[in-house]
Amino acid sequence: MCSKNSYLCNTEIEYSIMHPLAKTTDSVQTTQTPIECYIEMASSFASMSYQGVYLLDLVRNRYIYMSDYPLLRYSISDGDVTSHGINTLDRLIPDEDISQLSDVAETVLSAYNNMPSEIRAKMMLYLNFHIKYDRRQIMVCHKLKLLNFDHSGTPHIMLGLVAPSPYDGDASIMASIPGTGHLYKCSYVDHSWQLIHLGQLSPDELTMLRLTIQGHSIERIAALMFKSADSIKFYRRQVFQKLNVKNITEAIAYATHYCLI
Repeated sequence: MCSKNSYLCNTEIEYSIMHPLAKTTDSVQTTQTPIECYIEMASSFASMSYQGVYLLDLVRNRYIYMSDYPLLRYSISDGDVTSHGINTLDRLIPDEDISQLSDVAETVLSAYNNMPSEIRAKMMLYLNFHIKYDRRQIMVCHKLKLLNFDHSGTPHIMLGLVAPSPYDGDASIMASIPGTGHLYKCSYVDHSWQLIHLGQLSPDELTMLRLTIQGHSIERIAALMFKSADSIKFYRRQVFQKLNVKNITEAIAYATHYCLI
């Protein structure tokens, strides 16, 4: 239970979480534990999103929530999640991808441990790997955000979002600090960090992409932006070059995946 007029809640599963939903007032009082608040928010987000969502208890290495999303669950049942914990997804991942991710895991962990706590709280990880799905392999991306840091800077919960990956190459682990425009990829060949520039799009280029996502043609976008059709085509070419993609479909996937628009 949360103490009256306090944001600080103590739960029975060894957590102390600062969370505004735990606040009580004279007129409204919640009996939810902080973990239940996390689960409710994750479930609500999953119902409104095209992505899979899960919460991982890093202290006990087990899932505390996993949405019913094909590219996340596939043939995995609730019983499997309970029985196998953090290793639940292993049977969906090809051995080669598991090997590649394992090769760089220590490098990634070492870099993370050397980061200041304020950077840790902002960092986002991207895990790209294939899964065995319906007799074929599909590249997916798990976007990971660490939550609920204790006083020593150790996170207790990890939020994961799952969607098709805009890439179709080797399994990889990437890291970014939102707002910097930079993405770092850890190479499993030499364990070095490779800097990838996400590309800074101009206001007109961003507007063009957003209108394209809405389904407008080049001619309609030109009219809405008070530009010529040739200008819209020029913006497209600039976006393709900046994001290193081949067509507008790839550009939209890339910009959406890395929250550029």
